[in-house]
Amino acid sequence: KLILGHLSPSDGEVRYPHPLRTVYFPQNAAMELVLKPDLADLDVTEVVQKVAAGEISVDGSLKGSSVEKGSMSELQARSHLGNFGLTKTLAHRRVASLSTGERTRLYLALLMIGFVKNKPPNLMILDEITDNLDVDTVDSLVSA
Repeated sequence: KLILGHLSPSDGEVRYPHPLRTVYFPQNAAMELVLKPDLADLDVTEVVQKVAAGEISVDGSLKGSSVEKGSMSELQARSHLGNFGLTKTLAHRRVASLSTGERTRLYLALLMIGFVKNKPPNLMILDEITDNLDVDTVDSLVSA
């Protein structure tokens, strides 16, 4: 919370590298995707396209000048999802039908939309992300 600016330091100051581009993954983020009716009933590719267009937002904090919004074709959305292990039939399933691990990967994919390829976030804050992840996704995060 100190790094995100939600708390002030009790002593001293917090200095950030310039430019700081952060992504925050809240603890129960995957549940947000099924608790919002406007998200739960969409298919995975549609959600990616709507977030890319700025029609839907997710609660993870995005800070940094490299964030861009714009339209995304279905092919681009499926390619983006593929980078997070959401391929083939998963890309056309309804969000509500995804497992918790799949929703977690979808949320990560949604947080990364809009970052310019040569300027990805230089800080990812993951709040107890491994609580609901499958083993393959945890291994992917460790190796990243």
